[in-house]
Amino acid sequence: KEVPAQVGQAVKGGDVLVRYRLLPETAADLRRRVSADVQNSLTERLLDQTNQLVLAQARLDEVTRLKKSGLATEQQLAQAAREAELTASRVASAAEQLARERKLKADDVAHLSNMLGVPISATNVPEIVALTVPVDGHLIGMHPRIRVDAETFDNEPAFTVAVMDPMLVMC
Repeated sequence: KEVPAQVGQAVKGGDVLVRYRLLPETAADLRRRVSADVQNSLTERLLDQTNQLVLAQARLDEVTRLKKSGLATEQQLAQAAREAELTASRVASAAEQLARERKLKADDVAHLSNMLGVPISATNVPEIVALTVPVDGHLIGMHPRIRVDAETFDNEPAFTVAVMDPMLVMC
């Protein structure tokens, strides 16, 4: 779409090297990648486990009451306590997994937004995005097929930015 960068010029981190239009299938893949499907599933699992915990705790309270009345055995009380403890550990595990997934998703969205040069979400995948400079340095290389209205190419470095002190090359 637009190629404002030229080989040999000094560049700063965040400068736009090229703006380009995403292919429709790429935009769809990005929407799927940042969607909350896994989080929704984990939230449902956490709610289900929490409901199970409420039931297990109610059963434990009931067995405790019956034990005090002499209508339940020590074994029944121990079993109800184990069930409540096991269910509580399942709730804690589901909560940890959901928190971990939310953190991973937030990190992934932040990385994609940084990589594409624009904010991104499941409902907002822009049609035109930008490739930005990762570090301050000099643009020392550009793929020969980069030009206005060029087709995309996969797995080939588009640009090479070098930092001369110390010598560090990043794509």
